[in-house]
Amino acid sequence: MTNQPMLSVVSLAGALLEKRCTKCGIVKPLSEFNNYKRNKNGRWHQCKTCYRPVARAAGQKWRAENPGYHVKGKLKYFYGLTEREYYEILANQGGGCAICKCKPPKNEMLCVDHDRQMSNGNKRRAAGRHAIRGILCKPCNMALGAFKDSVAACRMAADYLEAHQNMHKEKQHG
Repeated sequence: MTNQPMLSVVSLAGALLEKRCTKCGIVKPLSEFNNYKRNKNGRWHQCKTCYRPVARAAGQKWRAENPGYHVKGKLKYFYGLTEREYYEILANQGGGCAICKCKPPKNEMLCVDHDRQMSNGNKRRAAGRHAIRGILCKPCNMALGAFKDSVAACRMAADYLEAHQNMHKEKQHG
């Protein structure tokens, strides 16, 4: 960093147009600085290019120190569930996926399956705890989504698989 004075370019109306980054020392347009209301000029003291790696490292460190924090908030926001309620549902269904019974990998959570019909038109948010059907692994959850939660479509798929499975058995024994 240089010891040059903090030169800023000011328009005729008195509004600040450019600012010098305190890290790289380059004068840049204000759009290159994040908003920061506590500074007199309303902008952060480092340009986005210089600050981005610092912010990224701080975020990675925080996430490492607070594992699962975002998951808890997501459970509450989208499904109205606490982490304890999630694990109670999981335990009640044998500790794994409600369909295929697979267990979640260590330090991973399974998907919360909710009735999309009860989401009150909000595609991103379930209608609370009563809309939850169970906990599923990702493949099972995606399969239900692909069948658009249609019981009839799931039955037809099962019938299809059984018919082809029986055909293969007949060919092997025939």
